[in-house]
Amino acid sequence: MRIIGLDLGKISFKAVWLESQNGKWEIKETFWKAHKQEIMEVWQELKAKWQIKQEDKIILTGKLRQMLPFPSIVEKVAQEEAIRFLYPRQELTLIRLGGGGFSVLKVRKSGPSEFRQNPRCASGVGSFLDQIMARVGLDIIKADQLVGDVKGVEITSRCGVTMKTDLTHLLNTGHKLEEVVAGLLDSSAKNAAALALKSEVSFNVLVIGGLSVSKRIIRTIQEKMPEGVKVKVPDQSLYFEALGAALIGRKIENQTVAKPESSSLVFFPGLKNYLNSVTRIKFSENREFSSVDSFVMGLDIGSTGSKIVIFGKEPVFEAYTPTKGNPVEAAKNLVQNVPQRFLERIRGIGCTGSGREIVANLLKASLDEKDRNFVFVLNEIAAHAQGAQYYDKEVDTVVDIGGQDAKFTRLESGRVVDSCMNTVCSAGTGSFLAEQLQLLGIKDVEEFGRMALDSPRAVDLGQHCAVFISEHIDEVKRKGATLEEIVAGLYYSIVHNYNNRVKGFRDYGKKIFLQGKP
Repeated sequence: MRIIGLDLGKISFKAVWLESQNGKWEIKETFWKAHKQEIMEVWQELKAKWQIKQEDKIILTGKLRQMLPFPSIVEKVAQEEAIRFLYPRQELTLIRLGGGGFSVLKVRKSGPSEFRQNPRCASGVGSFLDQIMARVGLDIIKADQLVGDVKGVEITSRCGVTMKTDLTHLLNTGHKLEEVVAGLLDSSAKNAAALALKSEVSFNVLVIGGLSVSKRIIRTIQEKMPEGVKVKVPDQSLYFEALGAALIGRKIENQTVAKPESSSLVFFPGLKNYLNSVTRIKFSENREFSSVDSFVMGLDIGSTGSKIVIFGKEPVFEAYTPTKGNPVEAAKNLVQNVPQRFLERIRGIGCTGSGREIVANLLKASLDEKDRNFVFVLNEIAAHAQGAQYYDKEVDTVVDIGGQDAKFTRLESGRVVDSCMNTVCSAGTGSFLAEQLQLLGIKDVEEFGRMALDSPRAVDLGQHCAVFISEHIDEVKRKGATLEEIVAGLYYSIVHNYNNRVKGFRDYGKKIFLQGKP
């Protein structure tokens, strides 16, 4: 009889073929393949490769284990079983560096084990690094070869979606690619080490999972460990949990298990139901102006997009450009697009957004000393409030959903009385939508919006970050949700994330002003 353990992880499919030889269980063969959620196709490939028969015993573990109809166990149980088999009667700390998360398991010689997981955030995990490295044409192996012993840039690991913009910005400010990549690898390693050090680590530490192939990451983890602790990558590191699942199979007598019933989908009303509560404000360009008119230039240099407005008694010109991690170049492109007839009459410049300081300083440097006092810097909260009050004095709430930030502001008599913003997480921001746009194969954000509005209902996708939402999209697809229902559901997901992670227990007012590209 043979037992096959499958580990269906977030980004890879692992398998171990276990057979009993002379009363001793041995690994006959192993299998590893990266995937993009096409679990059934990879399973069929493995079945053909190993000629798997109905009488073979199959045991599952991993984040996506519910996608195949076999008995399954949680990752912690699989990890502990593999440790007991490979390292009997030893005390060990196991650090797992997976595609969807980090975990730490401390196994004692006797007594209960201790298990910790990182928060459900993609910061620093395997899928985080995969996405960022792909942006510069690298994978984890090539990245490791590139950095060598280079001193890395000090980077605080943040949401993977946010870090894509930060990466571009670091490169544009003169840092070498190998320095930035080294900093990213070191940051991931420090996250994992910090999780392990929340409790006393054993003198022997094992590191498993896809990121264990990085010598840089292993070295950094070793440097963060207390004196006397030895960090090792076992030979079975890439399929450690698949081995544990197969070993559990030795104890299961009957493989026949009822497949859990799929829960029914939850739907929300179509977005069109709410359009009568929304007024859209637009202004037309190329208005006539007299020869004595003067203008003010407003620049909003955001993390994802940069904007310009030319304003007299009312707005007469606007433009938008992606920031692409280079606020100076974005500002330059915007100003060059302003018609000369407006530029000649600019009497003041206001700068806001995350790039406001650097752009304001460069503008001042380009002006005569007597004119530098005409460049003003304003933070985004105050700028949003001023913009809202210009259009409607009754506005008492400003909701800003930008590319990477989301802010909530309450006003009383035109004054800011309360404000807050999101943490460094992409959930509920424009970058969240942009990521899904690519994953769903939709070409532009306007098409995305039309699909959402045309759907008579929206499927509930829950509240998750841009990296993890794909798992839930695949799940509702299998249960019958249409693409239009999913797209509409993503907009609901943004709103729910905003309400619960940004606004929290604060109250909306009676008139809400919505700003930001989403």
